[in-house]
Amino acid sequence: WSNNYNGRMSSLWSLWLATGDRAWFDRAAAVSRHLMDVAVVHSDIPGHDWLGALHGPGPDHVSEPWNPLLRGEGFALFGQLTGNPDAETAFLGIADYCLRARAGFGGPNVRHWAGPFSTLVAAYRESGEIAVLEGGSEYMAGMLRQIDRRRGTWINWHGSSTYPGNIPWMNAQLAMPLYQWYRQTGDLEAAQLLVGLAESMICENTPWDSPGAMKTYSPDPKYPDTTAYDPFIIPMIMAAYTLTEDEFFRDAARAQWNRWKDNPEFQSAFNLSWHLPWLGA
Repeated sequence: WSNNYNGRMSSLWSLWLATGDRAWFDRAAAVSRHLMDVAVVHSDIPGHDWLGALHGPGPDHVSEPWNPLLRGEGFALFGQLTGNPDAETAFLGIADYCLRARAGFGGPNVRHWAGPFSTLVAAYRESGEIAVLEGGSEYMAGMLRQIDRRRGTWINWHGSSTYPGNIPWMNAQLAMPLYQWYRQTGDLEAAQLLVGLAESMICENTPWDSPGAMKTYSPDPKYPDTTAYDPFIIPMIMAAYTLTEDEFFRDAARAQWNRWKDNPEFQSAFNLSWHLPWLGA
């Protein structure tokens, strides 16, 4: 699971940019170099079109590429901040694989789309290539077919076999690339998708009599409530507020923040940190 799970490369670079602590720079460089050397598929594999992708979470790197790992923008930061000439090649190789394989299409949940789409958003920002723009637009069309647009809900069964609905910590993985895609292209449907996801998360995962008490991991009652995911949910809600100026979102984000302040839990910098580049910007 260490092969760039939840975009750990860009998370580590963001921590260095935010703190100036050289220890984060050294760790980010080491992780990025390791992934570039041993996780990226560098040569043709008979019977598989995997060139440029990252190996999935299998023993000894034998599993097929796994879509949630394909958040390749950390390689772009690695090249820009260190001058490593191979980092851009690795980054664009992941983007090319996503386009070629249509990675994530048909995936079982939102994070299978979020990883490749995040890479394409960054690749379009870096390259301005029309092929990447067109590919990103294909992903947008595919994602809009995945959601229940009446509810704004991306249907998932993660953690529950009886309730098909929102999984907030997964939805949040899509927030930053949707927001950036809207800013880069003016695609209103990207903004609408983000706002719809945020609204349905609040309405369907939060008790009406307990503002801020969102079940951020799973609606299944067998899982305990936790505040550990709040720092990753709040930026998505605030993005919806920025896009709409609707106080409903501001108040929901404030309530979520107050819950977290009363019982702050932290995830590791190596896990669930996909918003750090966004917040750092």
